Amino acid sequence: MKYQVHIEINKPQHQVSKLFVDVNQMTKWETNLTRVEQNHGILYETNSDGFLVFNIDQKEMKMSVFVERNMLPEQIILVYQVGTTWNRCINYFNEKNGHTIWTMDVEFRFGNETILSTEKFVEQTKKGMLQFKDYIESI
Repeated sequence: MKYQVHIEINKPQHQVSKLFVDVNQMTKWETNLTRVEQNHGILYETNSDGFLVFNIDQKEMKMSVFVERNMLPEQIILVYQVGTTWNRCINYFNEKNGHTIWTMDVEFRFGNETILSTEKFVEQTKKGMLQFKDYIESI
C-alpha cells in the first residue's frame, strides 16, 4: 500500500525539521508515546536505529525505527516495524514564504493481509501530522 499526504506548517523549515527529530519533544505531540530508546548510533542520524515505546490500552508496545537516510532540513527517510508490518516514510520539508510544506510518501507492507482500507491509513497519518503541526505552531 502506497500513498502521499501533505500539510502546511506555519513555521520555517529549519525549525520544523529540527523539532521533528528532537527525541526530548516527541512525547509532547506523538499520541501514547511514553519514551524513545536508542539502539545503534545517535537516533535520527543516518543508519541509526531505536524504538518508539507506546502505552496502548495499558500495554507497552515497541515500534522499531531505522533511519535510512537523514538529509535534513530537506528530507528524512524512516522505516518503522511492528511485528510483520513494515512502514517506510519519506518526509520532505520544503520552505515556502516562511512556512513549511511537509510531504510524506508512505509505504506499508504487511506480513498478513489487512482488511483496513487505504483511507483509514491516510486518515491516521494525517491525524499524526496535524498533531505535530498543532504542537509546533503552539510553541
